[in-house]
Amino acid sequence: MPEPTQPSPRLLLALIMGGLVLWGGYVAVGAYLYNYNPWRGVIVMACVGVFLGFWLLLLWNRGRRQRP
Repeated sequence: MPEPTQPSPRLLLALIMGGLVLWGGYVAVGAYLYNYNPWRGVIVMACVGVFLGFWLLLLWNRGRRQRP
């Protein structure tokens, strides 16, 4: 019986980040519908973008350090 293959770390990271973007979009729509102020949704998505950008920067820095 063949052993099941493990998903790559890049695929897992992409799925997690995609889920965070979808969740941020859901929260942004809810923030907009709270009082129909479009800036609320923009602020939520900007925070999600900053968080993901910082996370990617840390991952990139870690990968750069691990290579000889």
